[in-house]
Amino acid sequence: MGCISPVPFVDEDMMEIVTSEVIEPTIQGLINRNIDYNGFIYLGLINVDGQPKVIEYNCRMGDPETEVVMPRLKSDLVELFLASKNNLLKQVKVELDERYCVTVMLVSGGYPLEYQKGKLIEGLNDIKDSKVFHAGTIESNTQFYTNGGRVLAVTSYGNTLDRALKKSYESIEKIKFDKMNYRRDIGYEFINPIEEKLKDHFIIGFIASLLLTGLTYFLINKYVNLGQMDVITHIDKSMEARMLQLAILPNAGLFFLALHYNKEKIAKGAFGGLIAVGLLIVYLWFFR
Repeated sequence: MGCISPVPFVDEDMMEIVTSEVIEPTIQGLINRNIDYNGFIYLGLINVDGQPKVIEYNCRMGDPETEVVMPRLKSDLVELFLASKNNLLKQVKVELDERYCVTVMLVSGGYPLEYQKGKLIEGLNDIKDSKVFHAGTIESNTQFYTNGGRVLAVTSYGNTLDRALKKSYESIEKIKFDKMNYRRDIGYEFINPIEEKLKDHFIIGFIASLLLTGLTYFLINKYVNLGQMDVITHIDKSMEARMLQLAILPNAGLFFLALHYNKEKIAKGAFGGLIAVGLLIVYLWFFR
């Protein structure tokens, strides 16, 4: 179990459909039945070929949806409650954190069927980059034990969905209790592996690879100028470019291997290397 917010496929067009076909008819239905309702209305929707379909209504927030919606809320929740009570909601602007938010639920082994309680939970004090929400836990002598099927929700922010997911799963690796279980595929259907791996901190990888490639190029030229390679002592710009073209192969191989094995930092650096070598080749061919 788990949840992400915002959901990538919910764009303006989808929200217009949700508003006109779900939200407004729901409110009108309450009015038609003379129901003076004040509180949450949770709409459980499913995306069916681009069309939102209602699978449930509730008069409370959903779980684990709450663990990604509430952390993104920047407005004061109490002020929103008071505005709702006093019929002033239309005067209040609801502000949300623009970052992605991800939560992954840790459950007891056997859940949702039979499961055991009373398992010691370790590692909670080691979590620094995530928020941990307690669901089915109990505290005894300053230690926490499992006390339900849904035990903990591990929530993280990120400027990209990939980064938020990575934070939550890295935090989960620090938490342990007997027969702990969780889904490992939350949100991954929305990630473009290449795009997400190159977004964050690409400049660092590019600069590092550019410096490394430039240093290699400098050493080659120095080696040639010292006369150690008599065959190509009179190296010209076309040969220099061809030598640099050879550097594309290991960078490209490293890049695709890193993507395959999900090594994000290596992928970024290798891609930076490809760009750096490409720029040097262009420089040699056209500006020397």
